[in-house]
Amino acid sequence: MTTIGPYRDLVKQAYDSLKSDPPGDGEEVERPPLTPKYVQYLQSEADRIRTTLGSTTNVILAKRNGTDPFAVLDALHFCSCFQWVNGKTNNETEQMITACFWLPMEVNNGGFHQYFHNSAGDLWPFVLKVLEEGQDAESLGRFINLISIFPNGPPSLHRRKRWAQMEAIETASEKEVESHFDRHNSEFYEKPYPRSEVFWPVIERRAADIRLPWLA
Repeated sequence: MTTIGPYRDLVKQAYDSLKSDPPGDGEEVERPPLTPKYVQYLQSEADRIRTTLGSTTNVILAKRNGTDPFAVLDALHFCSCFQWVNGKTNNETEQMITACFWLPMEVNNGGFHQYFHNSAGDLWPFVLKVLEEGQDAESLGRFINLISIFPNGPPSLHRRKRWAQMEAIETASEKEVESHFDRHNSEFYEKPYPRSEVFWPVIERRAADIRLPWLA
């Protein structure tokens, strides 16, 4: 894997950690502690969203036509995170929102290698689901080809198990892995997915699933 600087060191440390601490089953990202300061932040952010974007899901979604769509996506992502940090399990729609929030963030910052290396990659099936429900055959085909490089089936939903998969394919053929991710990075930068016209109709059809903090 051709990487430079701190990220290369980080990946090496991650792979090295697998030797002394092999990945196990049921791994889960640890929820942040609900300190008084953090609870206050969550409440203030919920109040800001309710005041600026609206108090119902449909009103918030409608704002994307007259507001920066990312501001609406960011608000919906916060609502999903609010449920999760408070000990609740995100439903499928909330996970689709979170997955499609983090995908471009990670890929635009460090490519698909970074996406699958980080915990954002745990949610790849929900990107797939958006593309399937949005009937975007071209992007769906690209995404399926992207994950086809993982050995013995699709990428693991657990970060450290995915590290083991990535180390295996890089050990087998570093150049092939680099070429594969570079090609998909270039295609994504030129034509990112899911496109707005695919993502938003899917989420709007599922609006009733989105739980708002002030209605919990």
